Amino acid sequence: MTFPPAWKIKRELFRFFRTLRDVPRTLIWYLFATPYYEFRIAKGRKTWQGKQTLTDRIVVLVIYPSHGLPESTRLMMQHIHDSGYSMVVVSNLPLPPTHRETVLNLCATYIERPNFGYDFGAYRDGMLYVTEHAKNVHRLALLNDSAWYPLPEGYNWLKQAEDMGPDLVGAISNYGVPRIKPEMFQDVEWTYSTKHRNFHYCSFALSFGPAIYNNPKFTQFWKGFAMDNNKARVVRRGEIGLTQWVIKSGYSHDCTCNPQILATTLDGLSDDRLDGLAHNLIFPEHPRGMDKKMEVLRIPREDPEWRVTLKRLVFMAASTQGMSYALADLNINELRFPFLKKSPLRLSRDGSDVSLRLIQDLPGDMGTAIRAEAEQLRRSLD
Repeated sequence: MTFPPAWKIKRELFRFFRTLRDVPRTLIWYLFATPYYEFRIAKGRKTWQGKQTLTDRIVVLVIYPSHGLPESTRLMMQHIHDSGYSMVVVSNLPLPPTHRETVLNLCATYIERPNFGYDFGAYRDGMLYVTEHAKNVHRLALLNDSAWYPLPEGYNWLKQAEDMGPDLVGAISNYGVPRIKPEMFQDVEWTYSTKHRNFHYCSFALSFGPAIYNNPKFTQFWKGFAMDNNKARVVRRGEIGLTQWVIKSGYSHDCTCNPQILATTLDGLSDDRLDGLAHNLIFPEHPRGMDKKMEVLRIPREDPEWRVTLKRLVFMAASTQGMSYALADLNINELRFPFLKKSPLRLSRDGSDVSLRLIQDLPGDMGTAIRAEAEQLRRSLD
């Protein structure tokens, strides 16, 4: 019998005892964080009635206005309103009074809350308000401002999600494709499945139909949601937990930008376009992936395996970072995906450089607003 190397045994033992050490703290958060929030922290929550009426199409929009209300968020709200949706806006930070008035002009209800529980803590407050005040709901969507939406020339995601028909429609998914290690990227073929236990639709854009909304267990999910200030646990209980509840309950589900189309989409690109896409891959928090990108980009185009290698590099980027982050170039220019994640602007210089290139020619008021906010985010790296 061959034993693992000593360093690997040591690493796994360390991981085990660290997990064991964290169990009491995690259990306390799981059992008591939500009651503590409700009975103490939520006393700082404030609610205003907006000038619009709550209708049968509702968006719960979560914002984190660290520098007041950005113009891009105002334009996002205007788009939601113009798309025939009423809004419950939930802010994890207080807004200046003049900015609050802007929000109130466009929404049915505005809630300011203490910043507790990340986006799902805010979604929970918005959802509990909606389920109490709206009974005949045709479509309900969750959106947050971690991504710019709608990108100019992108499709109307709210309308497309509703027209698709499934009970749950996301913008994009995670854990539906093989988890590809950078050093093994040449050996993996692109496949897509929703069977992985961590498969989920990303929470920056989710749309639910009446079958889910009218299920009392959906309301119970939000009432019983175990809030947390640990991001990994919020993702596990929130994004993953909600998607897995939908799937296990037998509801239909899909996303507007389905990763299974990636292989055929890449096959349709010219060599020049594929090369440009490879240069614009974003690895905001994956140094090994970034190193592999730079290594592959040095391969000459005359190499008979050049095109296959670049395609597999794209697969690896999408697998390790998610399509919404890694493939912003493809999403914008080929797929008309209307979302662009903001965090790469502040997480890495290369991700920031790529993002700035992609938005430099975005037209209209939204393009101008996105560039202004992107430059502000970029300055946090300097």
